[in-house]
Amino acid sequence: MKIKLNEGHAGIIILLNGEVFNYGVKRYIMKTNTLVYYTGKALRELFIYSTSEEEKLSVSNVLELSEKELEELGYIGKVKMSDIASYT
Repeated sequence: MKIKLNEGHAGIIILLNGEVFNYGVKRYIMKTNTLVYYTGKALRELFIYSTSEEEKLSVSNVLELSEKELEELGYIGKVKMSDIASYT
């Protein structure tokens, strides 16, 4: 499957096993053919438009965490491109 990856693009992925989830492209790892994506949780909690200054500060602090920490908090996920059935 060929997927056009534009950093920041958000959509829906359907995996070969039938799992469906929202995603936002963070980056693509060519060496392992893996998509690193922001989860639906991250899209809902971190990338919202109508936020107060306090919320913006909190979000910026979260986004400064390492990728591993963000993954442990459920804000980032990884999926092999070969596991994707379709996407929007």
